[in-house]
Amino acid sequence: MLSTWADRVWSTAFLDIARATRPHETPQNKMAIDLEYMRGSWLVAQLEEAWFGNDIELRPFSTSTNAASLDELVENIMLAKQMFFVDYSDEELERAKLLLRRELRRLRTFE
Repeated sequence: MLSTWADRVWSTAFLDIARATRPHETPQNKMAIDLEYMRGSWLVAQLEEAWFGNDIELRPFSTSTNAASLDELVENIMLAKQMFFVDYSDEELERAKLLLRRELRRLRTFE
């Protein structure tokens, strides 16, 4: 089994953007998951309990979000904006896009 279970580095960028856009509010994060669930051992235990037995091999698999340009990548990632920016104004969303460009360049996976 290949797992992309915990490989969501762009969610960190969304949280940083939300903090920069609305510094006095707690960021929204509909993708927030208890850290226990991010461990491979938790996933294996769930599969074993679901009658897959103890013959499970879990290997991490890196994923990426691709686009022809940074602008296209920003637009593609902003499709998930309702998980982080509910009730944001159009002006705030435009600012978020500018900040997302900056944050994406900082990520370890940006090339």
